[in-house]
Amino acid sequence: MLKLTIEQNEIINQYIINCIDSDNYEASPETNKEKFQFLLSTFRSEYQHMIDRQGNQRALTEYLSGLPSCFHLDFYNDKILDLAVSWGSISKDASESQKDKILNNWFNFIANRILVLARKNKIDF
Repeated sequence: MLKLTIEQNEIINQYIINCIDSDNYEASPETNKEKFQFLLSTFRSEYQHMIDRQGNQRALTEYLSGLPSCFHLDFYNDKILDLAVSWGSISKDASESQKDKILNNWFNFIANRILVLARKNKIDF
């Protein structure tokens, strides 16, 4: 498993925070903690049935792969790979196998990071 630097972690964390979008909701989160609370409460209200069946990680992964309106993450393969290169996860000349691994794990990776950040921000989930 790739060990990320503090700087890489901060870049990825900021990317995730920037993906949170409350424009279509009756919410105006301002702080990072409020943004995560908004995201996770929206996820729970829209997906509780799957959380009960699959647990937080798997349900959140599936939820994100459905591209919810409260979270605008990149989903085009080229963009995901560009992000992976800029974050230092793979090199520009990565093999097809390495690229496939990044693409196949994208939503799971982001879901995991969201849950880690929620715990870091002391959001009860």
